[in-house]
Amino acid sequence: MKNITWIRNRKVINTATIFLLTAIVSLLVLVGCSSQKTSSEKIDSYKDNFEIIGSEREEIIGDISEDTFYKSDRTNKDAKEYHIPAVDEGGEIFSLPDGRYQIAGGITGNVYIYDSQGGVLYHNILGSAYGVPSITLDIQDSYKIEVDSGLDEVTVTPYMQQPSTEFSAGIWFVGTDIEAGEYIITGPEEGGFGYLQIIEPDERNQVYEVIGGKLSSSKSKVTLREGQVIKITNIPWVNMKAE
Repeated sequence: MKNITWIRNRKVINTATIFLLTAIVSLLVLVGCSSQKTSSEKIDSYKDNFEIIGSEREEIIGDISEDTFYKSDRTNKDAKEYHIPAVDEGGEIFSLPDGRYQIAGGITGNVYIYDSQGGVLYHNILGSAYGVPSITLDIQDSYKIEVDSGLDEVTVTPYMQQPSTEFSAGIWFVGTDIEAGEYIITGPEEGGFGYLQIIEPDERNQVYEVIGGKLSSSKSKVTLREGQVIKITNIPWVNMKAE
């Protein structure tokens, strides 16, 4: 009787073990398929349109400041020029009146724009060697601009948009700086590598890698809607040609 009970129990144990192993294998297959699908989607998005998705996109975008959507009075009536002839060894921090500005500098150094809450609104390397020639964006008088000592001088001038298909590193508004519609985006022939982010209030954000060059360059098709913000980093400018 004991032997019969033991055999029955062993059958139950074996059945449970087989069921558990089957469940584990099925789960691993599902996870593997999901991972492969996600990986495939990332490859296809990049291959087809140089769009970056998934965790890489979130890492590039980072925390989005609420002031990203701040748009200054484009008459620039309060904006003033500002010039630092020589940046101190420890860098400098300064503020500006409300307005839209273009920030330029010599040699190479970091520029940080801190928003009204003290968070980073925008960061880029400025200068001729490893950075961008200039940065264009809207500034509130509550912002702090920090430049490091890698820059030997910094010049800030009020910026008035002129009709153009070229948009420098910085922040731009769809419906104000560029019309809504479909565009082909490319980088400069002189070369360069950076990102174009399309940011929306509902956080349906997009990131496109932009590679400039005569022989090899990226080309992406994007659809812009009014209310979106375009953030360009790490590349001198992006050409946006309407289709």
